[in-house]
Amino acid sequence: MTAGFLVARREVRRRLGSLVVIGLLVAVVTAAISTALAGAHRTSTSVERFRSWARATDGTFQTDQPIQADPIRRTVEKQPETVAVSQHLLVNAFFDGEPLSDIAILSDPEGRYGVTVDRPIVLAGRMPRRNAPDEIILNSLAARLLHAGPGTRLTAKTWSLQNLEDLFADKGFPGFEGPKLSLRVVGIARMLDGLPGDVVRTSPYGLGSPGFLAAHPDVGVWPPALVVRTRDGVRGFNAVARAVARANTGSTGFPQSLTGQSVKPVYLEASQRAVDSSAAGLVVLAIAVTLAGALVIGQAVQRHIGLSSTTARYLSHLGMTRLGVGVALALPVFGASLIGTALGTVGAAIASQLLPIGLAARAEIDPGIHIDATVLILTAIGMTVAVAGFAVVPGWRAAARPVVRLHSRRPPFLTRLAIAGRWSTAGVMGVHLATQRSTSTRSVPIRTAFLGLAIAIAAVVGAGVIVQSDDAFTNTPARWGRAWHSEPDAFGDLTHTALERRLRADPRLEAVARLSTSTATIAGRTVQALSLQPVRGHMAMTVRRGRLPRRPDEVALGEQSLADAHARVGASVPIRTRNGRLSRVRVTGTVVIPPTDERALNLGAVFAPGALRRYVDENPLGDYVIRYHPDAHVGVVERRLAKDYDLAFNAFTEPQVPGSVRNLTDTRDVALAVALFFAALGTLSLFHVLIVTTRRRGALFAVLRVLGFRRRQVRTAVLVQAAVLAIAALVVGLPVGLVVGRATWRAATNHLGALTDPVTPWVAVFAVMPITLAAAAAAAWWPGRRIATSSLTPTLRSE
Repeated sequence: MTAGFLVARREVRRRLGSLVVIGLLVAVVTAAISTALAGAHRTSTSVERFRSWARATDGTFQTDQPIQADPIRRTVEKQPETVAVSQHLLVNAFFDGEPLSDIAILSDPEGRYGVTVDRPIVLAGRMPRRNAPDEIILNSLAARLLHAGPGTRLTAKTWSLQNLEDLFADKGFPGFEGPKLSLRVVGIARMLDGLPGDVVRTSPYGLGSPGFLAAHPDVGVWPPALVVRTRDGVRGFNAVARAVARANTGSTGFPQSLTGQSVKPVYLEASQRAVDSSAAGLVVLAIAVTLAGALVIGQAVQRHIGLSSTTARYLSHLGMTRLGVGVALALPVFGASLIGTALGTVGAAIASQLLPIGLAARAEIDPGIHIDATVLILTAIGMTVAVAGFAVVPGWRAAARPVVRLHSRRPPFLTRLAIAGRWSTAGVMGVHLATQRSTSTRSVPIRTAFLGLAIAIAAVVGAGVIVQSDDAFTNTPARWGRAWHSEPDAFGDLTHTALERRLRADPRLEAVARLSTSTATIAGRTVQALSLQPVRGHMAMTVRRGRLPRRPDEVALGEQSLADAHARVGASVPIRTRNGRLSRVRVTGTVVIPPTDERALNLGAVFAPGALRRYVDENPLGDYVIRYHPDAHVGVVERRLAKDYDLAFNAFTEPQVPGSVRNLTDTRDVALAVALFFAALGTLSLFHVLIVTTRRRGALFAVLRVLGFRRRQVRTAVLVQAAVLAIAALVVGLPVGLVVGRATWRAATNHLGALTDPVTPWVAVFAVMPITLAAAAAAAWWPGRRIATSSLTPTLRSE
């Protein structure tokens, strides 16, 4: 064993540069695997950990009259599944001159909601004091849209109770006869139901103090909402809801229309789906890093052990066992791997503060550095064992390998091509070093270096496809269903007929249409039903496949609605008409459903203009949608439209990127992380192969220098070798990256039911070429300089 340690110490001194690179490779791979796996676990549990910390409710019962709340509450409290019951009352607050037209203010006179039930994460400031009626804490979405923070003063109009009764009686817009509120923002908070991040009417709100309603007895308050927390989550709430429904059928005075709303469709399902998708992406990243890291590190260790192949045979001849030789040569690599693993583990701990990302980051209750000891320890052990195996086996095999001398072989094609092209001697030598295959003990596995660099280029280009496609998708509202610029609120005195007539004649507008919405029953499922009636110019829904309907007996469906109907484009599906009879309509294509309250991009049906009334029970609601001229100054035009027609433009009426689209940022961030990792791995792999190449062919370079090669020519040969490898990797990596990137983007977005055609990042593609060549030149600088300035005597003496 003493002899083995002596050999190992000698190898460390001789091969220090190679060992440093192996240690760095191990550190990068260890950090990437540990960070990805720990981040995946942290991401997948983020929503449930937030719910547990917040003591989150599992569902809500919305009453129609305040008098109904007490009997419903007594029924809920009797159920064995119930853990806690609270309530909140809602007041609408309307702002003048703010980017957000209105928000809801929630208040619980008992002081439990938002404190002991559904606790928010306070991002800035504090919660309202119990007896401070003018204090309010905004959720993060309301704060962002209002540009408000702690200390901001908000003045709001409200409805009176009579205004609300007029609204319920469908008497038109009720006006604002409630008290005027002066509110002081004391904090910003993140709420559970705001995790998806959709900008809809019910999303931005604030929490008032328990004394808010007592201080404003004349304000119009919606009937109470009872929130329930159970022992078994959503499943327990469903059991409670069934019990309430059974009580509702008796003579208890419960409203016949009362239904419970679980949190699952409100935020939980979408939030958990988003974090599960992100966690799956991180697991895939960890698997890809493991496979690529095993390839690159294994080949780097094999190249390093190959440097000592002659030493291995001499030790074997001197009587050392093959296993002893393998262990002796593996010890330096093992030491480098231990140092690299330690550095990688520290790096993973530091990098943990960058995760989770996207929605999971919003749900994370403990951001910052997070040490997942299980993942770090298991990754470190696995990496150490793997590298030890990579090192012992080549050393054991080298001890029994016979000496193989160089024999003549026809030069590779590229070498012959360089000779025919009258390249300089240094250039020809560089090409030969990059392409020759030899069975000599001095041969170097060039193919693995080329493969590692090609994989790195493919990863970078693939990430570019995903990033560019995400930018194009997010910044083009028509791709996710918004073929118009605005959907303004009409709060003025103009009738719909008069407003439509004036909009049709307005030359400031490129196109105007009336968007009618309702619900229809198609193939036994209730779906959102829409119809777009052009008023001025041409405007149409976004089509994915086929065409839009032109006749009353035709329909276009969202992709998921088409799948739910078990139909295809061109087939007919059953639909229930206005009078309750069953009819059939032919599916002409699939469309992207515009995102609004309770509408997903892939769920819904679009009918021909004027055909919607045949299939809905009530008159469809209608709003005007507007598209401006391409060169129009939108802000100026909207201010004039607001003045001329009493239209209101705010965050609800402008195109807002839906949460399902915004969450694709997670995919984008993972892609960038993959690109960064593989770029580092490819560069280190190339650097290592150049170190090993110059080391193993030191005698060749020494002979060339004796025959007249100058130091500049030696450096040129190493540089040409690196450039040839880089160019070959570009030829393979660029097209592979484009194909893989496009396929990955389609797989990540196809479920949305939107126009998600991938985009080719031509700027990134052309930028990768000079960057790769520059990285190759940088990697070749130190090995070329070292071999060009090394002493000739020791090398020639060893030969």
